[in-house]
Amino acid sequence: MISLLLPSLFLLFQKTSALPAPNPKYEHAKQIFERLIEARGDKSMKAPELLWTVEAASGAYYTPGTNQITLEEKAYEVCTALGDQTDAALAFILAHELIHYYKQHGWEANFGRKFGD
Repeated sequence: MISLLLPSLFLLFQKTSALPAPNPKYEHAKQIFERLIEARGDKSMKAPELLWTVEAASGAYYTPGTNQITLEEKAYEVCTALGDQTDAALAFILAHELIHYYKQHGWEANFGRKFGD
């Protein structure tokens, strides 16, 4: 019985519900995300994973040390409100987060935490 509950408990206690989601909005954002990665042309670092969440926190964010960038549905909806500039707006937001990843922003915080105790 407990073995059946463990996966559910794990999901309950996760920090975010951000998971890759096969939906048209996510797929649209993912296409733009992949084109940005391809345009960068640098294969020396593994490309980060794009996650999707319906939770609202900051629009989009890179979480240092996770190799993940999260796009919130609300940010996507704001971009679509721009009509024919939707793709440009999504590209701007996603490129901003990709730069955090490729420039390894956030390493300072992780470094400091190791010596904080």
